[in-house]
Amino acid sequence: MQTEDKGMALDASTIVLLAALVFGLFRQGAYHESQHLTFGVLVGVAVVLRLAGTAGRIVLMRAAVVALPLTASSALSLFAADDRSNAASTFVMIGLCAGALAVGLGVAEDKRRLTVDVVLAALLVVAVTSIHGVATHSTPWGRVTGEVWRGSSSITYANGAAAALLVALTLAVNRAARSDSRLHAVCATLSGVALLATQSRAGVLAALVATAVFLVRDRCTESVRTLAPIVLGVVVGASALVRLAPVAASPRPLVTWTMVAVGCGATAMLWPHRTRITRPGVLFGVMSGAVAVAVAVSPLRDRLTLSSATTASGPGGSVVFGDRGRLWTTAWDLFEERPVRGHGPGNVDLRWTESGAWFEAIFVHNEFLELLVTHGVVGLAALVASALLLTRVAGRSTINGTIAATGVFLFHSAFDFLWHIPVLPVLVALLLGLTFSVSPDGDPRPNRRHAVAASAGAE
Repeated sequence: MQTEDKGMALDASTIVLLAALVFGLFRQGAYHESQHLTFGVLVGVAVVLRLAGTAGRIVLMRAAVVALPLTASSALSLFAADDRSNAASTFVMIGLCAGALAVGLGVAEDKRRLTVDVVLAALLVVAVTSIHGVATHSTPWGRVTGEVWRGSSSITYANGAAAALLVALTLAVNRAARSDSRLHAVCATLSGVALLATQSRAGVLAALVATAVFLVRDRCTESVRTLAPIVLGVVVGASALVRLAPVAASPRPLVTWTMVAVGCGATAMLWPHRTRITRPGVLFGVMSGAVAVAVAVSPLRDRLTLSSATTASGPGGSVVFGDRGRLWTTAWDLFEERPVRGHGPGNVDLRWTESGAWFEAIFVHNEFLELLVTHGVVGLAALVASALLLTRVAGRSTINGTIAATGVFLFHSAFDFLWHIPVLPVLVALLLGLTFSVSPDGDPRPNRRHAVAASAGAE
């Protein structure tokens, strides 16, 4: 990866936290108990090492302040709960995210881009394993849903993989646009192909929303010129992957990986020439139409509809039903029972009957609605308060893409249980720490101070 850092060495705390993220990404998101324990220990070691460094206590204190509203609302909800047996995981997750935020806040300004690049490199492991699962029709890198192989990657959950890949795609596109980096453009192409391999409906929708924001935020002409080589590379790279994903198709990994390589190569070749595009509006329309047609005629078109099957457990095991609407209406009924303080951390009892049969599910598949069920409106208010506190106790850095990556993750969280996969919220917490940084002397707004000093020196 390209980097503007003058020094290449990361501090010990950042290295250990990055090691924790690599472990979590490669070990099923650190979801299961033994994995979660190892992951938590690594994050804890990273926090201890940060405490030993310059301004360590300051960044930890500020991270604790940010986490305070969520911790307080969880305690309030726990106090009013009938069942407190599932509450520990909520407090542990808040602590892990606060620790990752503290580590990110303490990263030196000239090491932030390097840290983001290391994160992006780790996320490419998810991309490669996701594509591999579909290309070879093999578990655990791939899983079958509705007679189609989906890329579940090293996380072994397709929608979780999609969330990680959305972060990678957003970071790579923003770095490519800001740094004129061909390598980041190729990383974006690989991430986009892998995202299609997951066939996550919410992931695709989040990518479309992020594209719209990118077009509005920057000049449309420049945005289209940035996206054109990447979109073309994704379409070419995913062509064989899409055609060979159905269970009925024979896996042809050599063909699949060859097309992925051709797509990445196309992006690399076209990237230096993107400024020659003279009719970006027409090109964008053609690209959008080509993508729509490709989806419409592909075997995966049914995965991109709200009627695509999901599952819930019932008396006969795993039972297929329609979209997530029933989950959400059942969860809303639970919220209405205790709208202020909720049912307590971890207390989600989703049960319903349909056509004479009863069903139950563990997760709401909407983290904000689940927060309302477990913590009530107090919990949602606490989440907003934590976000506002973060902007108050720390200063904005010059990193591009980290806020956008957080935005797409939060958008995707409205459709899946992403906050329950430990590596994902910890990853986002680190990115937020890199975005809102604290200088070594404790100044929460280092960039403003440096800008004033530079201006005075110029005069």
